[in-house]
Amino acid sequence: MHPCRIIERYEIYEEYEDQLDFEEEDIEHGYIYTLEFEVRKEVDDETFLERHEITNAPRKSLLFANRDYTSDIFLKNAFRHEMILPDDVFPEAWMNLN
Repeated sequence: MHPCRIIERYEIYEEYEDQLDFEEEDIEHGYIYTLEFEVRKEVDDETFLERHEITNAPRKSLLFANRDYTSDIFLKNAFRHEMILPDDVFPEAWMNLN
């Protein structure tokens, strides 16, 4: 897997579905994508980036994930409330801290 940028998203129209080389479950979301990503290569102690572009990528080829510390749980004004559970929901053996 590589981080990538979505360059374009195309809606798949029924009249063109037979022209694409996909299985029916590949196009169930109704969109295909053009993606761009870079791969770091090392040759003879030299590092460089190769840029690649993929066209007609189905939705199932993408995995969306948040970057570290960017989801809503890290917002300073996120709703937080202390969990209050009654003592009788825990086994007696767990209640002895000695």
